[in-house]
Order: sequence, then structure tokens, then C-alpha cells
Amino acid sequence: MKKMIGGLLSLLLVFLMIKPVEAATVSETETLVRKAEQYATALKWQISVEHNKTLSYPDMKLFNQTKDSYNKALTAVRTLKEPYLTNYTSRLNQNVKVVLDRSTAYIDALTSGKKMADKTARLKELIDFEIFSDVTEQYYHDLSEEVRKQATLLYRVYGKTTRDAILAKFKAPAEIQLKRIPYIITVKMSLDRAKAELTQEEINVDAVIDELYLTGKLLAKVQSEHQGMFRNTLADYRTISKELGDITTADFEGPTFAQFGYLGNDYNTLHIGFDYEGERYFEFYDYPFNSTPPEARIAVFEFEGYDYIFALIHLEGEPQYDPWLLDVREAE
Repeated sequence: MKKMIGGLLSLLLVFLMIKPVEAATVSETETLVRKAEQYATALKWQISVEHNKTLSYPDMKLFNQTKDSYNKALTAVRTLKEPYLTNYTSRLNQNVKVVLDRSTAYIDALTSGKKMADKTARLKELIDFEIFSDVTEQYYHDLSEEVRKQATLLYRVYGKTTRDAILAKFKAPAEIQLKRIPYIITVKMSLDRAKAELTQEEINVDAVIDELYLTGKLLAKVQSEHQGMFRNTLADYRTISKELGDITTADFEGPTFAQFGYLGNDYNTLHIGFDYEGERYFEFYDYPFNSTPPEARIAVFEFEGYDYIFALIHLEGEPQYDPWLLDVREAE
């Protein structure tokens, strides 16, 4: 019984030692709310392009003072009874919290915009110096992601004029650079997949040919975007074609491809020469030369029970296809 009484006394002492939250007076609360409102009024002009022409960050000291004053005022308001509780809460929401929320959205959009500007400048440099590399591809994807992120962040920025100004300063220049090389990036990704497949122990030949087919269709687009990177693309295309052909035909013992072209001015009938057991044999195919350069196409020609799969490259100024044998397989 004594232990129980002792325990109750201990709990009572702890309870008495806890300092209750003191209720603020209406006058004190009014002072705190008005101070928060004053800071917010000063802050709101700094997140609008009409008053912040350079779209710089707001005064972060002022931003933090506004936030601190808001929290102190809100703590005081919550100790009041009605109707003061509702009235002051409404004032804080309308005059202070909304400014803090808009300021946060504005700051987030600028932070994203500055990241975008840095990546835009770097991507432009890579493109201008014809750097056809993994770094270029990564900056392209990073900048694309930043643009998508910016669209979400801009939706939260208050004021159409301010949103449009941020778009013009950060997003528009980024999109200009992204639009310079979309096909180049698509083709590079395709050729990278082909290169990766060629390193496998068991190569999926059809997968490599599919990537070459995709690249071939886009050569004209790549050339229109960037002549220097077009040359790099073409070099990669030929390297991959040769490597694939060397692998697939290494153990082939049938007729080997030897000659390819059109005779004279007859550009409707293609002739291909095959060597077999010391003799050269010619086969003629109805295959009109109707390419629009630059182009690379995949074509299949049957000879003596085998399908010979070629990549046919046609560039401006060249009178015929540049053939690259990709694979030989039994005809179906």
C-alpha cells in the first residue's frame, strides 16, 4: 500500500512539474500575425517577374524570417478560442502561408531551371564539338528529364507571366538543343545495342540486323541534324556490319559473295557474283536502283539454296550501293 501511494505521489509531482502551454493574449497574437504579414508582403514582390526582372532567388533571409514568423504566429493562434482562432488562422492562410507556398514553388522552379541551364550549355558544347559519345547521350537524357521535371514544377508557380518568363529563360534554350539531335541519339542507342549484342557468347543475329535496319531508315534524319555526327554514325554502321558478317560467315563453306553491282546504265537489274570451288558464278536479280540517299537498307538475295542478307548503303554522289554481307543462311 505504501509503495502504491509513493508511486501516485511521484506521478503527481511529475504532472505538476510539466509547464503548461501558456495561452497567448489576443493582443500578443495580433502583433505576431501582423509581423508575419509584413514579412510576407515584402517577400511576395520578390517572386514575381514584374518586380524581379532577372528571375533571381528571393532574399533567403527574408524567406526564412517569414517562415519563422509564420510558425510563431500559428503557435500563438492555436492557443486562442473562437472566434479569434478562426479569424487569425484565416488571416495567416490568406496573407502568409499562400506566399510561403508560392515562394517555395518559385524557388524550386528556379533551382531546376539553373540545373537545366548548366546541362543545356554542356550539351551545346558537346554537339558543337561533334562529340558522338556516351557523355553526349547521357546529357541528352539528363536534360530531357530536367525539362519534364520543370513542366511539373512550373505548374505550381504562381502567375502566368512569371511562369512564361521562367519557360523562356530556361526551358526554351534547352529544347533548342534537344531538338538538334533526337535522331542522332536514337541511332546511337540502336547502334550501341547492336555493339553490345556482338559481345555476347551467343549472338542474336536477327537482333543486330534489326538495329541496322532501324539505323538505316534514319540516316537522312541524322545527316540533316549534324553532318559530323552523321559521319560517325556511318562509320559505326559499317564497322558493325563488317563484324557481324565476319562472325556469321566464318565457317560457311558454300558459295561466297564476290561481286555486286549494275551493268552499264541498266539500273533495274542487279548482278551479284559468287565464288565456289574456283569458279565465279553470276546471278541476276530484278532489283531497281531507286534509293534516295543517304540510306541503308536490308536486302536478301537467294542463290543455290542460301539466303544472302546484305546491308546496302547509298550515299549522295555514289552511283551504286555499297554492299555489306551480314549473314548467310539456308533459304526457307
